[in-house]
Amino acid sequence: MRPPPPLTLSPTLEAALSRGAVLRHGRLQQLDSRGHVVNDAAPVAAPWRAPLADAVRAWTSLEAEVPGVQLVSVYARGSIVRGIGLPGVSDVDTLGYAVVDSSASSTSSAQLRAWRRKRAAALRAAHPVASGFDLELVAAPRGSRLGRWLLGDPAAATGTLRPSDLHELDAFRLGLG
Repeated sequence: MRPPPPLTLSPTLEAALSRGAVLRHGRLQQLDSRGHVVNDAAPVAAPWRAPLADAVRAWTSLEAEVPGVQLVSVYARGSIVRGIGLPGVSDVDTLGYAVVDSSASSTSSAQLRAWRRKRAAALRAAHPVASGFDLELVAAPRGSRLGRWLLGDPAAATGTLRPSDLHELDAFRLGLG
């Protein structure tokens, strides 16, 4: 039996598409006149309803399992909510927003990573239709302007977020991989 040929990377996306290394699937997100992403969500198809519901349900255990974390909201994103998910290829993407007490420091990061790994593994075992489960978390300190904004504090919620706020909010994205 001969070993498989070595993998070679295509020099361009078009070359990868033409040789079948990348599926021609999906579509680019459209932008409106202000540069905001247009929501093109579609009804979630039957094979994805239970995996998505279980992923959202998993988020509800976060506060009980990781002290000092208050979940504010969870969003579904990616191919399955856009109606273009492929069984066995697509993953279930969710994004949670939370505030974290100042007393919950590095132990919380370790606990969050452990929570994510445990939940993603259990979800993957229960739902083989999905190639994986992405449970991303953006968390801000409770007392910060962004933490208060996430909690809907009227004083922090006036106006729109400044570019520096958006950069800071992205900095609170926890690397839970």
